[in-house]
Amino acid sequence: MSVSRYDAGNRPCVSVQAHLSPALSAMQVHIEHKLLASLPMIQEVSHHLLDARGKQIRPICVLLSASIHGYTMGDQHIALAGIVELLHAATLLHDDVIDQADQRRGKQPAHAIWGNRSAILVGDYLYAMAFEWIAELEKADVIQALARSTRIIVEGEVRQLLATKSSNFSLQGVLATNQAKTAELFGIAFKLGAMIADVSEDIGQAAYALGLDFGMLYQLVDDVLDYYANPEDIGKPIFQDICEGKVTQPLIVLHQHASLSHQQALMAWVKGDKPLDVEGFEAIVRAYPQARKALMLAVGEQKDRLYERCQSLPSHASKPYLYALIDDVDLSLRDSVDQSSEVHSVG
Repeated sequence: MSVSRYDAGNRPCVSVQAHLSPALSAMQVHIEHKLLASLPMIQEVSHHLLDARGKQIRPICVLLSASIHGYTMGDQHIALAGIVELLHAATLLHDDVIDQADQRRGKQPAHAIWGNRSAILVGDYLYAMAFEWIAELEKADVIQALARSTRIIVEGEVRQLLATKSSNFSLQGVLATNQAKTAELFGIAFKLGAMIADVSEDIGQAAYALGLDFGMLYQLVDDVLDYYANPEDIGKPIFQDICEGKVTQPLIVLHQHASLSHQQALMAWVKGDKPLDVEGFEAIVRAYPQARKALMLAVGEQKDRLYERCQSLPSHASKPYLYALIDDVDLSLRDSVDQSSEVHSVG
């Protein structure tokens, strides 16, 4: 796997989150203020998700991009970070209903407490709240960009739904889905930060492309963790994707390396033709370390593409924090996946 050429000597002394703490706190205050006008149930469900915070990587991308591209006047970066966080929260509420997830950020998801209808409606409300906030900015280009991205994200979710329990193990299809459902929000986050700094269209598109590549790295790492991580390290069960019938890059790579009998077993499990034999699946994952090696190589290559894109960004005091953010995504994988031939047991 690629090792960052920036983390030795150049890595900031404090975390990205600590560096951006004042802006993230201001964003949270704005969100809290806007939620006060909503019904008590909407506030309760929203706080259940938002108070867990997560890593707040998407609003961080807005803030870092705005800083690197020279935005210094006003608080539009705070508003856009909040808008992106609300859009992400809305997708999480909907995703958890679709997947019938039993955990989100270390606790029960909203639908498990308030029911599917409440979770979906509050997700709809957060979408509406985000776009009301967008309109307050009175920037037509920002409204258009966010509306387009929201459409692409929903299309990505539909793509994934249509591909669930599919026998079509197409890497091209998986990458197209990942770019739409996950990477698009990162792409628009980076682009928005550049747009409010009044950069040229070319620079804005370069920021968007960087965000897409970051999102693709983030999704690939998340998918690899689901197959190879220690559940205690990542705070959630593994093997969830195949349980839900999702065709992901790790499944495709594992299938490519597997024997015919193992390929048939993988196909039957993902299609739902047979109930998942967790121990049998884990044995197949263990049996092909070359599949894991190929995936780790893919992560390194994606990370290198990101570094190349970063070279074209303006020099700025915040730029090392962007490199650190990229490294942190990779480190979450290296810290959680045993580099030996052993895969951590789910039992």
